[in-house]
Amino acid sequence: MKNYRFSFDEKIFFYFSLLLTLFVRLRFLDAPLERDEGEYAYAGMMILRGQLPYADFYNMKLPGVYYLYALAFKLFGQSVIVIRSLLLIINLLTAFLIFKTAVNWLSKTAAWWAAGVFLLLSFSFHAQGWIANCEQFVNLFVAASLYFLTKKWSPPYLFLCGLMLGFATLMKQHAFHFGFFVAFLWLKEAFNERTFLKSVYSALALGLGYGLPLAVTVVFFWQKGIFDAFYFYIIQYATAYSTLKAQIFDNIDNIAFIMVDNALLWIVLLVAAFQIVKNSFKNPNQTSAYSNPIFQENTEGLNLCILTGIAFVAVCPGWYFRLHYFQYLFVPTSLLMAYALTHYDKYMGQFGQKINRSWFLCISLLLTLAVQAEYIVLKAPDYVTATMYRWHYFSEIRHQVARFLGEHVKEGDTIGQLNYEPEIWFYTNTYGASGFLYAYPLIENHVYASQFVNQYIRETEIKQPEWFVYKNLSEDEKNSSTGRELNNWAVNYLKNYELKGILYADEKLTGRFETNFLSIDTSRSAYLEVYKRKVY
Repeated sequence: MKNYRFSFDEKIFFYFSLLLTLFVRLRFLDAPLERDEGEYAYAGMMILRGQLPYADFYNMKLPGVYYLYALAFKLFGQSVIVIRSLLLIINLLTAFLIFKTAVNWLSKTAAWWAAGVFLLLSFSFHAQGWIANCEQFVNLFVAASLYFLTKKWSPPYLFLCGLMLGFATLMKQHAFHFGFFVAFLWLKEAFNERTFLKSVYSALALGLGYGLPLAVTVVFFWQKGIFDAFYFYIIQYATAYSTLKAQIFDNIDNIAFIMVDNALLWIVLLVAAFQIVKNSFKNPNQTSAYSNPIFQENTEGLNLCILTGIAFVAVCPGWYFRLHYFQYLFVPTSLLMAYALTHYDKYMGQFGQKINRSWFLCISLLLTLAVQAEYIVLKAPDYVTATMYRWHYFSEIRHQVARFLGEHVKEGDTIGQLNYEPEIWFYTNTYGASGFLYAYPLIENHVYASQFVNQYIRETEIKQPEWFVYKNLSEDEKNSSTGRELNNWAVNYLKNYELKGILYADEKLTGRFETNFLSIDTSRSAYLEVYKRKVY
């Protein structure tokens, strides 16, 4: 009788990951926006109305993600579904580019593993994978840059590689770190290349490609007359923010949370990376069999380890270690995991002999499904959002607070906000009274806080918004002297307004917005208060 050997091959793994990705993405297609998505959505909406970042609304991020949202809204309309559909398209394009990169870099078999692993990582719960954060868009352009890098080591492809890295950096400043990997490979090639001019041409191609999107951005804002504001927010304020000490290393345990969702795949990566680095010290002199430095014999694994290390550095600026920052790891680690799975027997040793790759993958996927069962299938998207973002009430803000405002605001009304919820402007299709998208810049302990407070108060008082959504900042852990100053100002300013609604934090994961009351119930915690300007 012929023995049957169970085989869970790379194509089955990829198609399983693809189906699971589509299921999760479609399930969360209309889930409440998180506040970063609210920022991007409001910015995109304002851009379509002719307003400009850094002049009409302010943040420290480069403007790439704002204009990407604006483009999606221009093509398909302004809605939550459009935002989440954009995320799905971005994920699928990224997986395709990872597949093509792995074909060039590793093998066709590894390409299927890499694309499947990336899809699993991209929607993982602890990485806030259902949220259309800018890290997801960074990954698209990083994957594109690696594709051109591995296609051919020649000036035209290196120009395209640099161009994609430039676009990645426009999505968020952290992405510039990936340029160090390209620079490392260029140096490696320059030392091996006998023709000095060829190395110079390669460097020029990379530099021109990388600099072009950034140069166009600078020229655009200079031509609009707001270069000084652009420079201030993305360089000076961003630097002040990244050097804040209050939260340093507070979220270091998020490294463990990120690994929980796909624990066994991360174990394979760590085991393989350890052995690759260890072996590189044993055999430091590698012979080159190819013209492309990324293809040097027996160095694919080491190059992938270096790329993954650089990606981890991209997570670290400011030492905040927020969950979605770890998405910078997903393109490199999907390639490194694929490399490790392709060489499973080599790196897993006796364990690999006892549990072959097919059974290992099945166990890994079952564990992934078990750990994320509530997120993937058991609980409603609103509940999942509330579980991840405890005490923030994104569902109630959308379905109760924004719905109430949407039913009462008139065309052209502005809404003043002293809180952290820019998504309210997007839901209600209104303008903000101030250009500050959040209260965070106003209450953080950086050198510009007092300047921002004065600017916020001046803009709000000039606009005299019809509505105002207020949060007591004295209850926030970021509270500083400027936070108390803002609360004192708000108490006096809101004497000209009438309280119309209160979002109470009734329970740990839910809130209730009430509009019928005689007075504020001081026995309950008020998360947000909604006010309307009095008519005299």
